[in-house]
Amino acid sequence: MMSPRIVDKEKRKREIALAALEIFSQKGYEAASMSQIAKLAGIGKGTIYEYFESKEKLILSAIKAWAELLEAEAEKQIEGIDEPVERLRKYVQSSMAAFASDKRVMRLMIAMIQIMLDDEELRSQQDLIREAMQGICKAITDILLDGAAQGVFRPEVSANAGKIAINLLAYLDGIGMYYYMLENYINLEEQVSFYLDDLLKGLRAEG
Repeated sequence: MMSPRIVDKEKRKREIALAALEIFSQKGYEAASMSQIAKLAGIGKGTIYEYFESKEKLILSAIKAWAELLEAEAEKQIEGIDEPVERLRKYVQSSMAAFASDKRVMRLMIAMIQIMLDDEELRSQQDLIREAMQGICKAITDILLDGAAQGVFRPEVSANAGKIAINLLAYLDGIGMYYYMLENYINLEEQVSFYLDDLLKGLRAEG
């Protein structure tokens, strides 16, 4: 008698989220269907609802999956870099390069914002939103803390590292959206470098 196959639920959930990311980014949120997502994930449509009760809930997991891919790529880019200023600059630049390389991602982000504005219940689930971006936020926070510990950044940066990271991410989201709206008007790499130069002036320890 064959033993029942054990399903790794977290792995399956991530597979569905990655399939949703692909379908949402290709077709847009409204045009995407649960059937299309299920087909790409290699499962039946009914199976999706064992993991996600609605398409609205699924888009949050799709955003999280995208953020994790972005984070993994940025981590690879800073591997072996010990100097905090260089590490922060490289992390931010590689993140923005990945963000800007695929315009489909912005369509996904705009869809999520619209859903959050329209769905009060979903908007109230702030833990899901924070979870989606916590990896990137923590990575930036850790670089800031390391820089303060090394004496490269001012000591008070340690106490405010989390706030600085959130403000930096908010800027990157904003400039990324602005870039997509006015792609031929701004140079994204120049704008991000300009902002980082100014930010780092305020972070660096005197001398």
